[in-house]
Amino acid sequence: MTNLNEASESDLVRLNNLTFVSGTWPAADMTENLMVQDGGGNQFEIRLQNFGGIYGTTNLFTGNFSIVGIGGQFDGAPIKSSGYQLLPRFKTDIISNPTSINSIENLNTISIYPNPSNGVFSLKLNVSEIDQATITIFNAALQTVIAKSSQLEKGDNIISFNQAIPAGTYFVEVKTDNQVKTQKLIIQ
Repeated sequence: MTNLNEASESDLVRLNNLTFVSGTWPAADMTENLMVQDGGGNQFEIRLQNFGGIYGTTNLFTGNFSIVGIGGQFDGAPIKSSGYQLLPRFKTDIISNPTSINSIENLNTISIYPNPSNGVFSLKLNVSEIDQATITIFNAALQTVIAKSSQLEKGDNIISFNQAIPAGTYFVEVKTDNQVKTQKLIIQ
C-alpha cells in the first residue's frame, strides 16, 4: 500500500518496512499523531489513541517496523478528501524490526467460505511450513468476538466455525509468529 485513502477507510491495513519521521509518543491518557515513512518514501500519519496499551510506553517506532491498524480519516473541511490516518488498535499491532518481509511469509492464502455467512463458516489457510496460528474475529468496534489457536500443517488447513454471531461486518485476523493477515467476514 502506498497511500491511505477512501478505499482503505474502515479496513484493517498493514504497512510494512516503516521508519519513524516525526511526532511525540503519547503519554498516559493522551492521543498523538506521528508520521512514518515506508522504504519507497511514502509518508503515513499514524493516530495513537489512549487505549490498547500503546500510550505511556517507550516509543515503539524504532528501527524498521510494521503496523497493523484500521484506516481512518480526520478532516475538518466541508468536502472530506484528506486527513487519512492509520489507527493501531493494540500494542501488538506495532511489529518491531521484522525480518525481511519476503523471507517470513509462510501463510500463503486465506479464504473464508461461505462469505457472507449465517455464522457457520470455514477458514481455509494454506501454509508453506508447519506453524502455530492465533485466529481472532473482531467486530466493527474492534472487540474480540472469537479467539482460538490452531496448529497449522504444511499445505491446506480447514478451521470450521459454528457460532451464534449477531449480523454485521467482522474482521478475521490470522497471526503466525511473523505474519498477520486479515479478511473481512459478513454475517447475515
